[in-house]
Amino acid sequence: MSGRRKSLLPPQTDFSRSVRACQFGGEMRIHVRESLLEAPVSVVQG
Repeated sequence: MSGRRKSLLPPQTDFSRSVRACQFGGEMRIHVRESLLEAPVSVVQG
């Protein structure tokens, strides 16, 4: 779950996925929050 090649994909893809997860409304919601927090981190590290 922690290895979703998010580092390989740009932040734009993460954001798009996060928006879709929000629509799902469920366990993904938690993942969305982490994705948003990890998105900026990936940009700084990458």
